[in-house]
Amino acid sequence: IPLNKLVNLLNNGQSGIGSSNESLAMRHCIIVYLLINRRQVLDTQWAFCPDANLPFSRIFEQKLLAANGFPESQTVLCCDLTCGDNDSCWQGDEADLVKRCILGLVHIGLIKEEEVVNQSVVKIPRFYPTGEIGVAQDKDKLFEQLSAFENVVSIGRLGLIEYLNVDHCLDIAMFLAERFASG
Repeated sequence: IPLNKLVNLLNNGQSGIGSSNESLAMRHCIIVYLLINRRQVLDTQWAFCPDANLPFSRIFEQKLLAANGFPESQTVLCCDLTCGDNDSCWQGDEADLVKRCILGLVHIGLIKEEEVVNQSVVKIPRFYPTGEIGVAQDKDKLFEQLSAFENVVSIGRLGLIEYLNVDHCLDIAMFLAERFASG
């Protein structure tokens, strides 16, 4: 649960940082999964794509993160997109988005269009913190209010309003598990 929503919930709708929480804005995430009829596409787990002409900002290959469950001759390539409420990728047609991702991957020379044998799109609302001006002060106020509840811990990307990778989240979870286990 996002930190500001958790504090609002615990404080009967009153977080004390204003109703708009603009500094705590989040961007949506869309993952376009493409089943590729090839053993492997990338030589690294993920790659950032800072090209404004591409619909995605990052790509990653599932099989390189965990090979279990994948056929030997196929892999899944994932296109990671971030967007706002009114962006065409969030509001638009998923088939068009898939097509744009495929053409982007073809354009940068990673795949051939005919290698794509299946696809899936997952939309995750409010996933990436934007880090607007004022976020540090608002986070401090929220954590101060949260500290009044001794049995509540807010963790993860949404709970800390931080851009955390999975390995960071797992480290935090393991630390907390050890702490809780030791009393």
